[in-house]
Amino acid sequence: SVKRVEALREGVYDFVTMARSAAQVYLEMYDDLEICTELTGAQYCREYMMFFMDPAKHAIEDGMRIGVDPVCIDQKVLTEKLCRGKQVEIVEFPFIGFEDIVTSGKIDCTIFRDLGWNAKADTLGIRAVPLTGIEGFETENTNTPVVLVRKGNYGIDRLMKKYLNVSEIARIQQEVLDGHRTMKFY
Repeated sequence: SVKRVEALREGVYDFVTMARSAAQVYLEMYDDLEICTELTGAQYCREYMMFFMDPAKHAIEDGMRIGVDPVCIDQKVLTEKLCRGKQVEIVEFPFIGFEDIVTSGKIDCTIFRDLGWNAKADTLGIRAVPLTGIEGFETENTNTPVVLVRKGNYGIDRLMKKYLNVSEIARIQQEVLDGHRTMKFY
């Protein structure tokens, strides 16, 4: 989301989508941004989980190395909350190439969206642990997509509100998730 927000603020993009929780962080950082539309009923991405490289582990412990993608604001905030009060080392890495990270031995744990890793946990020799009971963490905030715009980009917010059909977007996404519609990236 860091790169998308930079491009939005520079005027490269007229709008960007991201999880509500990430947008809220950027709204606190930059007063020139606003949420134009919340895509209620749609899902931004899969839920966050903790992935431990040692399948015997199930909680973050002192001395662990925690992997964080430096451009993923949600992951960074969640990691900070989960590691508060613990003596851990934060290791930055891009999330692309997760299987390489698992086998590299460079980290002990990462908090990331389940991009199919949970289903492959046994094969990869890792443990996937759902995030529950974290103070200040609401799954809905990290899964609800929003459209973020610049306040000074006059008219784009009205245009988005006029033409985005939130319930239709949620319905089509559900059809894709259920396998009744093929994904199209264009």
